[in-house]
Amino acid sequence: MDLFCVTGDPKKSHCRNRGGKLTEQRLFSPLVPPSRMALTQLVHGFDKLQLPISPSAALRPTDTIRRRAKLCLGESHKLRPTVARPNDVVCESPRSVHGTRVGDAWSQTIQVVEKDHWFASEVQRENGDGHGFGPEFGVRHLIRHLIVPNYKQFGGINPYTASIRNVAAQLGATAPHTNKPFSEAMILGVGGGIGAGYMMIDYKVISAMVMIGTRHLWHSDNVKFMRRICTRIGLKSEVKETTGKKAAQSNLRRPIEEGRPALAWLDLASIPYASLPEEYRRSFYHLVVVIGLDDTNEIAYLDDRAPAPTAVSQAKLAEARAAIRTYKNRIMVAEQSDEPVNLRSAVEAGIGDCYEGLLNPRIKTFGLESLTQWAKLVANPNDKRGWPKTFEDPTELYKTLAWVHHWIETGGTGGGALRGMYADFLDEAAIILDKPGLGGVAQRYRESSRLWSALAVAALPDSIPLFRETRDLNLRKRDLFHQQGCTALPEIEEINRRLLAIESEVPKSSQLSASETTGLLTDLRDHVLGVYAVEKEAANELQDLVP
Repeated sequence: MDLFCVTGDPKKSHCRNRGGKLTEQRLFSPLVPPSRMALTQLVHGFDKLQLPISPSAALRPTDTIRRRAKLCLGESHKLRPTVARPNDVVCESPRSVHGTRVGDAWSQTIQVVEKDHWFASEVQRENGDGHGFGPEFGVRHLIRHLIVPNYKQFGGINPYTASIRNVAAQLGATAPHTNKPFSEAMILGVGGGIGAGYMMIDYKVISAMVMIGTRHLWHSDNVKFMRRICTRIGLKSEVKETTGKKAAQSNLRRPIEEGRPALAWLDLASIPYASLPEEYRRSFYHLVVVIGLDDTNEIAYLDDRAPAPTAVSQAKLAEARAAIRTYKNRIMVAEQSDEPVNLRSAVEAGIGDCYEGLLNPRIKTFGLESLTQWAKLVANPNDKRGWPKTFEDPTELYKTLAWVHHWIETGGTGGGALRGMYADFLDEAAIILDKPGLGGVAQRYRESSRLWSALAVAALPDSIPLFRETRDLNLRKRDLFHQQGCTALPEIEEINRRLLAIESEVPKSSQLSASETTGLLTDLRDHVLGVYAVEKEAANELQDLVP
């Protein structure tokens, strides 16, 4: 299955424009090559839009809108002619290019609708552009988009901090010290920054599972974290929840119709492009920004860590929102407040929340001391909660070690358990608060970031080839999605197949002997204690500098 990127800028098209240019309502683009087509399409509010295309559609421009890959959407979609309304887009494509090349180009007429009207499904088109088309029939389609205007900031590292940063940019919120959009590091810092934690959860469907917390309030459902950030950067936020299907749809649609993005809580494994096994359904919450709805194709457009919008069917989005019942189809909508932003107070409060959460959590599991508990259990063969007994099965141990690596390196941290991003925040904070000492603490957290990454490597060490391969594949998956989004899904699916194969190979291999297992867990314990020592010292320094 081929994937391509749609762009509204002819200069950014994947193909050269052989003299054709965007003039009023007409775009031209050569047919290139038979296995792949670069389509230039004007879509409101988007500079780039990632959509999947079937290889069979390479010479069928009409299919570029009608056919959607099951990989992203979970199901195929067809356009249904209907009444055009203001701000809808009507696209016309030639009908004669159905498997044979017609001239050197195909054309697509873009018409922005100004008032309600019915439109013909077939229209006579005249040639006059010198690209080989004679008088022929074209097919006209309606594309009904509800697109949030001026949404230009996409991607990011952590789904929560990136979402707020991108929404704040769309709302025009700027940081007082730069007069530019807030950085993701600043968003993280004013929200409370980093966290720490170790938990072992016994899921009925996926056996025991280890969770490593790295962000402030990592153990919560994140409403408090998100609303706190909004307040501190000058945004008002409204959270809506409902158990009703129609009310959930209405709650999501209303802000989009008003031109405001909606942050939506989801079950990660219920999103088709997440490519997670069925057994992980209803186990992991996630956050995306819904930035557009295409009612004609029943598609929603999301901002989710990728460099361009991601398409998913509205049905799949609704399913993912409703999957975890305690979330009650939750959404959050933000708007700018009339109150001026006191960034100095926001930074001080964020730093205070950070060290309080690390040093004085309400439950030890949610703070730095949980790392010492982890160190006591990871190599202890006598404790029933110790890893040697809990993960006696080689496959379960392998999966647990892979999760440790995930939480530190690929689970929305940017690597190093978010410590690198937090160090960037402290560099900004040192200027805002006029406290150069924070720059020294930033360097300490960069050291901690390296130690966390070394801990992740110790979980999947080079000495065990299958473990090293798992580590490399998961890092590759992370980078592919962050850099390419849905266009990388074929390679990501191939990586997932290899990871499943590795999981089945682990019990059969002799790479994980009893002595090797003991050595691996002992080394892991030592790395955990090394991280704890640096983290404790850095948190105490923070408290001394910003009491």
